[in-house]
Amino acid sequence: MRSQNTLFAIALVFGVASSVIELPTQAKTAVVKDAKAEAYKRSKKTMPPDLYLVYRVTERLLIANDIKRSIRVAVRNNVDCATAGVKTARECESLQLLPEIDRATNFDIWAAQVVGTMRGQANAFAMSTPGTLFINNAMLKELTGKIDQVACVLAHELAHITQNHSEETQKKLSQLDIKISEKISKAAKNAHNVQQANRALMATLGILADGLGGTNTNMNRVLTTFAMENMAAGQIAPQIAQQALNYSPEMNKAFNSMQGLRPDLVKRTMKDVDNYLRDHNLELLGFSRQLEYEADLLGVEYAKAAGFDAGACKLLWTETMPHDQDKLIARLLPKGVNDPMVEVHDTSKKSHNEGLSPDEIRKQSYEKSMAKKKEPESEKDNKKDSSQVPDDVLKLLQSHPDGLSRASAIDNHLSDKQKMSKIALNGSSRLKTNLVRNWSYDEQSKSTVISQELVLPQQAGLQTNGITGIDVDKQLGF
Repeated sequence: MRSQNTLFAIALVFGVASSVIELPTQAKTAVVKDAKAEAYKRSKKTMPPDLYLVYRVTERLLIANDIKRSIRVAVRNNVDCATAGVKTARECESLQLLPEIDRATNFDIWAAQVVGTMRGQANAFAMSTPGTLFINNAMLKELTGKIDQVACVLAHELAHITQNHSEETQKKLSQLDIKISEKISKAAKNAHNVQQANRALMATLGILADGLGGTNTNMNRVLTTFAMENMAAGQIAPQIAQQALNYSPEMNKAFNSMQGLRPDLVKRTMKDVDNYLRDHNLELLGFSRQLEYEADLLGVEYAKAAGFDAGACKLLWTETMPHDQDKLIARLLPKGVNDPMVEVHDTSKKSHNEGLSPDEIRKQSYEKSMAKKKEPESEKDNKKDSSQVPDDVLKLLQSHPDGLSRASAIDNHLSDKQKMSKIALNGSSRLKTNLVRNWSYDEQSKSTVISQELVLPQQAGLQTNGITGIDVDKQLGF
């Protein structure tokens, strides 16, 4: 009994000693927490409420994942481009980036923003080159009260930035431009060869006929025909040049190689060109969808590291956002042409697709439907090429992958419990820092720049350091 009492006394003393040792750590944690709270109160007074939400969640994602890059975040109204009378995609994109416009400044844009906010489509997007992340009001409305899903959306867009997806897309676009330009140039060259061959034949027959008849009548008719063809080619030349302006310099040059062709040959060549352009769009959308999956899965990891419920990233696509796009596409596509993602959920083809990732299935389906392999001569009549995909279906195909497909990929990614636990542990460790990311609010653009610099809470957001947040005197040491 005495030995038990002794052990109890020792344990009691050890416990008391432990709590005494832990007190300074607890006190330090409380001090750090209070300092951060004061810093965030200052930022909350500076930023609009919705932007403050985006800033706080994004900053947490940046710290937890040790992302050493400055990020600009902004909340935008939707813009109904049709209401604003905007016709080009570039102009519409510019309007989407505008901060809220008041009625007195520009009534048309103000009206478009009001209408867009009321009936707009939920959206968030990122531009990796400048490191800018946008989320619109319609998306925030969809995510009302769902902080974990807000984190999933922002983590997804952040992944687009860290993986330089804007640059990767531009590289792919340049590659496709060159590829399609070569095809257009070849088609135009073939048409010129046909035109030259026809003229040579006409001239030969004219000379022979005049030689037999002893007159110049037939040759004069041939020359008149050539002149009429040249006149007709000159009349449609501005149309070709105008259309060429819609494309890259490589494609512009390829389009203009059709100059000098008579109208019927231009029309025939344009059928091939339209098909090439559709192939261009389909290949680009396949690449775009691949990037979306990459951003989804990396975004899940970012959210997990920051202490958010990564399972909410799956709920985002199964409960919050619409997810019936694949079924709609399946109904609209012509027989023999499949959407890359439709087969992912086609249970009738389970054995055929078993073991394949969604991207592998997408690629396999694309290769089948876009006729990348050559069919035997006897099957040419039944060939399905990309020209048989209607414009409205192409528009659907160019959107993001179907929600159910994304949810399935996320669910599979989350199933690696060991990896997810390690990510969460690393993130939790980083979040214990007594530092915060420096920030500055840009009044003109209504956006916040979250610097890559980690500073003490009392140093964050000091407007005296300008947009960069850099104390130049301190950095240069006078």
